[in-house]
Amino acid sequence: MSELAVTTVTITPRDNTVIEVFEGETKTITCITGPSRPPARIQWYIGVQNVTNLAQTNFTNQDDKFISSSTLVYTGNDTNHEKNIFCTAVNIEGRQEVKSEKMSIYIHVPVTKVTITSTDNHTEIGVVEGDQLTFTCTTGPSRPPVRIQWYIGVQNVTNLAQTNFTNQDDKFISSSTLVYTGNDTNHEQNIFCTAVNIEGRQDVESEKMSIYIHVPVAAVTITPAGDNNIIEVVEGAIQNFTCTTAASRPYAYIQWYIGGENVTIKAQPESPVQNGSKFISSSSLEYVGKGSDHINVIYCEAYNIFGRDKVKTTQKSIFILIGPKTVTLVPVNDSYTVNETKSLSEIKCSATCRPDCNYTWIGPTGFTNYQPKLQFDSIYRNQSGIYHCTANNDFGSKTSNKIIITVHYPPDVSINHIFTDEDESEVSFVCNASGIPSTYFYSGWTQTFDGHDIRNSSALSSFTYDDNKTLTLSRLFYQDAGNYTCYVDNGVPDRIDQVLQFGQEQLNVKGWASLRSDIEFNYLIID
Repeated sequence: MSELAVTTVTITPRDNTVIEVFEGETKTITCITGPSRPPARIQWYIGVQNVTNLAQTNFTNQDDKFISSSTLVYTGNDTNHEKNIFCTAVNIEGRQEVKSEKMSIYIHVPVTKVTITSTDNHTEIGVVEGDQLTFTCTTGPSRPPVRIQWYIGVQNVTNLAQTNFTNQDDKFISSSTLVYTGNDTNHEQNIFCTAVNIEGRQDVESEKMSIYIHVPVAAVTITPAGDNNIIEVVEGAIQNFTCTTAASRPYAYIQWYIGGENVTIKAQPESPVQNGSKFISSSSLEYVGKGSDHINVIYCEAYNIFGRDKVKTTQKSIFILIGPKTVTLVPVNDSYTVNETKSLSEIKCSATCRPDCNYTWIGPTGFTNYQPKLQFDSIYRNQSGIYHCTANNDFGSKTSNKIIITVHYPPDVSINHIFTDEDESEVSFVCNASGIPSTYFYSGWTQTFDGHDIRNSSALSSFTYDDNKTLTLSRLFYQDAGNYTCYVDNGVPDRIDQVLQFGQEQLNVKGWASLRSDIEFNYLIID
């Protein structure tokens, strides 16, 4: 039987000129000859390497000819990527080998790892609401490039990302960058990415990161609000202030300031109150009214995110209400002396009060004056006495030290006459003075009758006693009748500036008229 050389050899499968194999997986490739005699010897090559030892050859008889075939179970190996695989066949010694078409091996390297990172590289990612944070999803080397998908919760957000890849040793490292803007609706949702590069394969999923949305403190209020941002506090009294934030996440730290001084140490933070997934923070300050804080500003400020500006409340002014502590009189005297009908310069009563005090002067005989100044344009004896000033407002009352006002006035003069014997033949006149001061100078006596001067003080001096205070007449005669006047002063002028004051008493003598021989009259009575 004659020899028939092999003329064709075909490699299958051959959908195209590329054989796609997954790394580590097997693919059966078959090399088939056309009819020949004797059977053909088939050789396999990947690149320049003969891999026939991996193949299994057999043949079938067809019309006294042989169709030879060889099956190669190929395991995908990345070192063979883009190498050619082909087979050769020969059945007659010395003849040229017949080659199959060369097929390019394309090794699919599935993505096996995908890593998610962020600029805040923790498993719980903190993002401030409204701020941006960049997330990056990166695969290991794979072939072909990977399709990366992004998810927040169950929502696909790949449209927000930008994907690119780099070539490394004929493989691809794929990456996708997502610039995320913090949204409170995503709080505590997971962000992750998936990657796949071979159709039908399971997506490879990254680690899941929990998103923690920081919601900055947007507002903080202080109570009480006060009228026109003014808080009235009674000195020494307790006023409770409360500082409360709007809902935020996490809870806020609150600081207190009075007059620029941090007084947080005196405050008591309250437990945050949960409001949905946010927190309302508050702090209480028990403030005791202090005079030195008057008109000082009180406010609180809060923050819950490090590095963010603190949010400050409206500033409130502390208005310290105080009652009088001491009442001051100016001039600082405890006594005043003034002559009757003269003026007394003002004595001013004052006290430190907030709001202003009302003033009341209290004096003798029911005297009341509702003015801070005590002043007399013309003072009288019945206004002598003890005075004091009281200052009061709704928050206290205080009374000044007492002052004594002494009004000097000239003496009022009266005369008493006393008969010293039963037949009223002897009489004593006593000159009584009543004035302030009560030190008197008695100048003497005069006698008049029917408007005519009878005896002057010299003529009557021999009848006076007790420094001219008393005048005694013995053995009364008709010529002793008349008006007797005594003169006295205490150094204080009267309203017409007369210092010497006088009093009169009439003496009537009973009996027949006769002249005394023991008296020298200086004046002659003429009827």
